[in-house]
Amino acid sequence: MPTQVAPGQVYHLLCQTCAKPKNKFFVVATVSPVTRCFLINSAPSPGQARNPDLMAALIPMLEADHPFLDWNSYLAMTDLIGEYKEQDIASAVAKNPKVYRGVLAKNVITALKAALPHNKVLPVARIKELTEVWKDL
Repeated sequence: MPTQVAPGQVYHLLCQTCAKPKNKFFVVATVSPVTRCFLINSAPSPGQARNPDLMAALIPMLEADHPFLDWNSYLAMTDLIGEYKEQDIASAVAKNPKVYRGVLAKNVITALKAALPHNKVLPVARIKELTEVWKDL
């Protein structure tokens, strides 16, 4: 169990900003100055599948590398979700330690870092921020 919220950690939380609120895997992307997360999706949406820029922002995640997954999935670098603050995540874990699910596998972190400079979906300022945050992971 981590002592603090950090990039690359995965939490299972209610996504209230999703089209239909449901529990999703949130991957911490940044903590400071603002906590932002990527979501893990089980498959590309039909709209994503038709858009090469969106598909390039989806990082495959193998179930075999992530014990918390029940099937192969995708880390969606298409949005940064600011639904939960660092303290919200820490409080959720304090109430229910099972909210914390683990960390991204090294191969996914490597793929994320390689994809960041080519991301045509996120704002340039966010890409620069993410590049700085993830460079030593």
